[in-house]
Amino acid sequence: PWIHEKDLIRLFKFVIENQSITGPINAVSPQAVTMKEFCKTLGKVLKRPCWLRIPEWKMKLLLGEMADLLIQGGKVIPKKAIESGFKFEFDDLEFALRDLLKK
Repeated sequence: PWIHEKDLIRLFKFVIENQSITGPINAVSPQAVTMKEFCKTLGKVLKRPCWLRIPEWKMKLLLGEMADLLIQGGKVIPKKAIESGFKFEFDDLEFALRDLLKK
């Protein structure tokens, strides 16, 4: 899961200002991606090859079942935020990375 820092701040403010929102809220982007997709997109934005490649079997050996979260990505969605009317400015990973890494 990922979220742009601007959306995170806006989401915190949105929740504080909307007291009807109760309980936990998933502060993540609506676009779920795997680690492989994240690295590929980061490489595209940086115009460099994706260098973070660890074979699945090594990750599973080191991390056990937790490796699946990194390999497949956690399927966390910001359901409560969206249902409460929050609009993400950066719901696309490439757009978010380009904004964060602009020079």
